[in-house]
Amino acid sequence: SRSRGDFALISAYSDGELVLGKGRFGGRPLFYTTRQSDGSFLACSRLGPLVAAVDDAKVSVEALAAFLLWQAPPDPEQTLYQHIRRVPSACILRLGREGPHAREAIPCDVMPSRRASIADLTAELRSHMVRAIERGIGVEDDVGISVSGGVDSSFLLAMLLRVASRRGLPRIHAVNMQSEATGDDRPHLRTLCKALGVDPLRSGPADCAALLYDSLVVDGAPLGWPGASFDIRMTEMSRELGASVLLTGVGGDDVFNGDFRLFSDRARRGHLISAVLGASMLKGWRGATSRHRVRHLVLYPNVRQLLGDRATRFIRRARRPKSAWAGARLTAIAGAGLFDRRPVARPPCTERSSLCDLMSDANYAEAKESNAQFELKGGCSRVAPYMDDDLVEFLASLHPDLAFHGGWVRGLLREAMNGLVPDDVRLREDKATFEIAFTDLVQGAGGFGSFGSLLEMTALADHGLV
Repeated sequence: SRSRGDFALISAYSDGELVLGKGRFGGRPLFYTTRQSDGSFLACSRLGPLVAAVDDAKVSVEALAAFLLWQAPPDPEQTLYQHIRRVPSACILRLGREGPHAREAIPCDVMPSRRASIADLTAELRSHMVRAIERGIGVEDDVGISVSGGVDSSFLLAMLLRVASRRGLPRIHAVNMQSEATGDDRPHLRTLCKALGVDPLRSGPADCAALLYDSLVVDGAPLGWPGASFDIRMTEMSRELGASVLLTGVGGDDVFNGDFRLFSDRARRGHLISAVLGASMLKGWRGATSRHRVRHLVLYPNVRQLLGDRATRFIRRARRPKSAWAGARLTAIAGAGLFDRRPVARPPCTERSSLCDLMSDANYAEAKESNAQFELKGGCSRVAPYMDDDLVEFLASLHPDLAFHGGWVRGLLREAMNGLVPDDVRLREDKATFEIAFTDLVQGAGGFGSFGSLLEMTALADHGLV
């Protein structure tokens, strides 16, 4: 329970026992296996060395199928290799000669009930952000930061400038990936930079084209993010500017968006008018109409609740696309319902914070492994202050309606930004998309024709997946 921070831990004991641990919100990647030839345990923060060291590194077809279908695998601790496993988030494992024999969870069980004045809460939020940034950068003199003109990165930049002003260090190197887009970030970034006196080093999708092919597989595993080249390039840019740490806004959506169950919970408790009005007037949610918000935030969650688990699983199966490209083995795996996840019965949002569930979220473990791949290719550490333990616990302790202060998604965050960044940025409702950037990236790399050998997918065909 005292284990804090974004870490991975390996401790070896003289009796041959290993203790492996990972931080709560994704942690740092950590993998382990048993070498069958001599029975020895191997653990490493990178996957590639373990793949090279095991006797027979066969691919786990089920895990690969889940990866292809963008689904959580049935066993979230299984890597893409049969005999190599990952340490889950928020967990301490003890491994003896007979394998894992003890497991201890690092808890996060916070009651979301706290209320206070908005002025007090925003001041406290700023203080937590300062401490999260200070923990993230440590004693480094040169720090990079990824800025876009979005709400998350703008607040992070403003708070980093406050830390630097108070300490006299670090030197700040802002980097930006700019592109034409729906919900274009560029006008907001210009406004932000003018107000804060920052001139970021800019790059574009075409500048990342040379990275595209090599970014497909890093450290013995595929990189499943279309924008991986962008992340690697910004990491490289920070290193080239002299920074050894790059701050990112990763996790901002999760910790500040708020728990949208609030509206369906209100309706279920008999406060239907309050739920409908709150959802219909909510600003900053996907640019949707008021009718769309009411359907998705109030009506649909309660319909699913009434239908129950079996009906929900039936609907999910009925909506599953029948893909002509799917091979016989993938079709059989999908038909067997291997990836059908039972809807988890969750308590009302006023009884348990959804932020506590981030610890067991398989997407976070995957995102952290991808983050390590970005670091490996880019040569610079990446830190996400929004996933700082103390900051997440503070936000998890607040009553859910405080996140929607003023009728805004991220209402508390926007209020904390007041006076730090221009209102054009603070109160923006749109969010940039990446379709045009991805197109420019592929075209800069020579178009899809340059990847002809990969588009044949012969290796996946060998596994019966395509």
